[in-house]
Amino acid sequence: MKRKLLALAIIAISLSSCSDKWEYAEGMEPETGENQNGNGSGNGNGSGTETTYDYQPMTIGSKWIYTGDYNYIVESTSEDKVIDGISYHSFTNSFMNNTFYSAIKDGVYYVNGNSSIEASQLDFPAAPMMYLKDNVALNTSWSSKVKISPADSPIELSATYQYTLKEKGISFKIDKVTYPDVIHVDMTMTLPGSSTPVCTGSYYYAKKIGFIYSKVTMNGQTNTIKLASYEIKP
Repeated sequence: MKRKLLALAIIAISLSSCSDKWEYAEGMEPETGENQNGNGSGNGNGSGTETTYDYQPMTIGSKWIYTGDYNYIVESTSEDKVIDGISYHSFTNSFMNNTFYSAIKDGVYYVNGNSSIEASQLDFPAAPMMYLKDNVALNTSWSSKVKISPADSPIELSATYQYTLKEKGISFKIDKVTYPDVIHVDMTMTLPGSSTPVCTGSYYYAKKIGFIYSKVTMNGQTNTIKLASYEIKP
């Protein structure tokens, strides 16, 4: 369960769970901190409570390469589907070898998809999770509950993820690149019967680019994920 909770904790396209490191083929290694557009930046002022809708680009063929404690590629694909009245767009994750869905509505960003890993023997059902709000005031908090018990378990167990918008419109440096207009969100995860977080994390999203960095700690183990390169299709 520890693996699975950590996998879901690194939410919004930064999924992880096992200790094996994925390696690039020779000659395909990204130059950490650089991007295929050559500018490493987004646009906009990140001020006020204006709804911007663009901290997660969804154009087909857009691609993000991540490194850190886990290495993987996320790519925007061509499938769209409506879930609970909200239009979702599909993405693939090379680490999980799965498809998940993301949506944006009224400044709220959702992720929906099964992030199960065969080795964990646990299976999270597909259910929407609110992981970002781009149009709220600083220190605004929101929460999502996610079922974490196996489908055949007689006991239903849910984890509560609470997110807080800590910073907006900041600059954030990853290796050689400084990304402007970044949103910083903190997360805590708790289980029923306890107010003590079993997992904490910080996530950073750049305007016009998407998820760029996370640092998640659980049971004394800290993992970081960072954007190495990206290509946003028009």
